Amino acid sequence: MSDPALFGKVFASPSFWTWNVVAKLIDGAPLTEPREVELFKQCTGRTKLPTKPVRRLIILAGRRAGKDRFESAVSVWRGALCADWRRYQSAGEGAVVILLGADKKQAAILRKYFSYFAFCDAAGGTGRTPTRSASRTSRPTAAL
Repeated sequence: MSDPALFGKVFASPSFWTWNVVAKLIDGAPLTEPREVELFKQCTGRTKLPTKPVRRLIILAGRRAGKDRFESAVSVWRGALCADWRRYQSAGEGAVVILLGADKKQAAILRKYFSYFAFCDAAGGTGRTPTRSASRTSRPTAAL
């Protein structure tokens, strides 16, 4: 999330440091800064830090906290960039990432963020948002 070549420009703001902690928990990366450890303990009530990716994560965040932006980036990262899912697919089968919005308005916001992250040059995309008739590639793609 903090790599400037991928999502770092979007999440470089100091206000997004808490989302970087959540991203570390999702990926199983160690919490290295004291404020990260303190945030984890404060939010979970646990004293033992996780040593592997969390299996379940419930986020309670208010309006304008960056949830849609963050979850869209995580969907691109987990669905298309951090792993090669082809070994789990049948020949010719496409990968699908599902992002659900509470209503059409939120779903449209998620789609815009997802498209930005999935198809930017740094993520190996074309730099353009695809059309519905976009051709499939040999690498896992995200269905919109």
